[in-house]
Formats: sequence, structure tokens, C-alpha cells
Amino acid sequence: MTAEEFEADPREARFVLECKMGEILAEQYQLSQDELTAVRRAASWWVSGDPERYTTSSGIRSYVSRAEKNYQEVAGNWGR
Repeated sequence: MTAEEFEADPREARFVLECKMGEILAEQYQLSQDELTAVRRAASWWVSGDPERYTTSSGIRSYVSRAEKNYQEVAGNWGR
């Protein structure tokens, strides 16, 4: 899938994103053994390519913080 195809088809883009981020999140959970740390590391990987950078720069920290907040909101709605 090209970048143009990804941008042009939100449904397919979401499928690809969910598939890839599911793998990344599982991998980061294996490394951290903590759900929120795994979310932070996965968000850092997404925005910077490096899961270790979730505390390094203000731009990455800001993105990670928003991703963590969104994750907590979605997780809090599961089972309702």
C-alpha cells in the first residue's frame, strides 16, 4: 500500500494501522510487562520509530500523553 493509497482509503488505513499497532503493542507489553508503559512505548515507536524515546523530547512526550489518554478513555469504555 502506497502512502497515497493509505491516505485515500481511511477504512483500509485503519485496518493496516490496527493490525500493525496490535503487533507493536503486544511486543512492547512483552518487554515492559505493564499495560500503560506498553502504550507509551508503542506511541513513541509510532511517532519517532524508537519505543525508548517516550520521555525524551517534549514533542514525543506530548504525543505519547495524548495517545495514553485516548487509550485510557477507550479502555474505560470496554465492557460497558
